[in-house]
Amino acid sequence: MIVYNNSFYARQICETAGVSYNQSVDPSIVRVEHDELLGGSVFQNYTGVNGSIGIHVASYAPRWINPELLFQTFHYPFIQLGVRKLFGTVPAKNTAALKFDLKLGFEIEQTIKDVYPDDDMLLVSMLREHCRWLGIKPRETKKEAA
Repeated sequence: MIVYNNSFYARQICETAGVSYNQSVDPSIVRVEHDELLGGSVFQNYTGVNGSIGIHVASYAPRWINPELLFQTFHYPFIQLGVRKLFGTVPAKNTAALKFDLKLGFEIEQTIKDVYPDDDMLLVSMLREHCRWLGIKPRETKKEAA
């Protein structure tokens, strides 16, 4: 089931991603099965229509992502909010996260040196016109708001 704006799950995503969470301004979209968080995203730093928003992603199960979650994850920022760019940050040594981001269609935009005690940070981004996930036709899913 796709769950929106559940602060309990969003807090877990942010903790795993190593960022703070503000439930009053940080929306989330996650996938849950049998009350178990499989994975999802929290959005932060919205700059307005035709601007940008950041995304933090975490997963807790091997098959956590499905077409419904992919569609909702990209539909929300690009269509509902109308942003032009979605961006994320990745520690340079986290090759698994970087591989996942690149497979989704993000591109490395910038390397920022010495952000972490022992690592650089990669800024990855995706433009709305390059998002292939907006064309997915998800099955109807039960959606729950927190």
